[in-house]
Amino acid sequence: MGTYGLKKVSAYLKRYGFKTLFRKVLERHSNKSDYNSSRHKELATQSELAEQRQHRFDYEPVISIIMPAFNTPEKSLIQTLTSVLEQSYTKWELCIADGGNLPVQDIVNKVFENDSRVKYKALKENKGISGNSNAGIEMANGDYIAFLDHDDILEPNVLYEVVRKINCGAEMVYTDED
Repeated sequence: MGTYGLKKVSAYLKRYGFKTLFRKVLERHSNKSDYNSSRHKELATQSELAEQRQHRFDYEPVISIIMPAFNTPEKSLIQTLTSVLEQSYTKWELCIADGGNLPVQDIVNKVFENDSRVKYKALKENKGISGNSNAGIEMANGDYIAFLDHDDILEPNVLYEVVRKINCGAEMVYTDED
């Protein structure tokens, strides 16, 4: 997980330009073997996740997870939804904007069993990832917004780590891969 203050990124962009910033980001993430070997060292253990569930931050914002959906295969959708449900930080809401015609709402209800943190809206038409995301944002009431693709998996401690960084003064938190 990388954390970048908006001012820091803006200053770097002004000084070196977009091309250099883009190159730096690519270099940082180019060696997948290093990533895969170090990734397993970073995963939270079950005991760490249990401690995280008990931890109370000074500031505990609600994270609105925006998930645009469109004809997601059931298996992928269940994995994505389960990864949200298993978060060690529990002050979140999931805002699903569905532009497809598969029975997504039935699957959502099966996974979450009427969890009040989940909001679902069936769109009249697919508006693409941007339009569906915007419809999800319209449902959001949280303090922060996170974006989740309908076939992504969240590590169980990702929201905890984001809130930890926010409590350390981060103005923006960027995560990719994990």
